[in-house]
Amino acid sequence: MESVNRGLKFTTDIPPLHRVRMLGLFLTTAQVAKLLYKSPRWVRLNRDKFIVDDLDRNLKFELSSVLEYHFIEQLS
Repeated sequence: MESVNRGLKFTTDIPPLHRVRMLGLFLTTAQVAKLLYKSPRWVRLNRDKFIVDDLDRNLKFELSSVLEYHFIEQLS
């Protein structure tokens, strides 16, 4: 049996998070702040921790990357 981690480039490639990522769901800064119990300012200053779509005037944070950060923070 092959290793589960073989070929995984990002932790969002873990099947459950990968499935969420494939949905292409995005959150606003306010939604991310509420989910992570952080201030909207913290979210904007730390956007490099997430997959962000910044083509529009407003930032949109990819849901799987927000969930990934949340789980990592909870485990540490």
